[in-house]
Amino acid sequence: MTDNSQEFIKNFSIDELSATPKYQQLVDAVINEIKIGRLKISDMMPSINELSFSADISRLTVEKGYSELRKIGVLEAYQGKGYFIKSVDIKQDYRIFLCCGERLDRDDSRQLW
Repeated sequence: MTDNSQEFIKNFSIDELSATPKYQQLVDAVINEIKIGRLKISDMMPSINELSFSADISRLTVEKGYSELRKIGVLEAYQGKGYFIKSVDIKQDYRIFLCCGERLDRDDSRQLW
């Protein structure tokens, strides 16, 4: 494990009271570490077991977070070697869900769509 990986484990924690899912907290933490320059291309990330144990979260949570990071092109996995930072160019898709609109009918009473 690299020094940056050890540093990430030391600094990473889950906010149990947050409405943000734990896997998303992991994703956000990795992205933040990249933005501030603590994680760089080719840095090795902690293994799923190491991070699960040290952060006291399930393996599935770490797997989901790492999967999300792979999906956005930040992490790359190498069989038998581990997870590595692939890119520091963060590309996140944002999905916006709008609900509740209003319209005026001819009789000027408001109705929801």
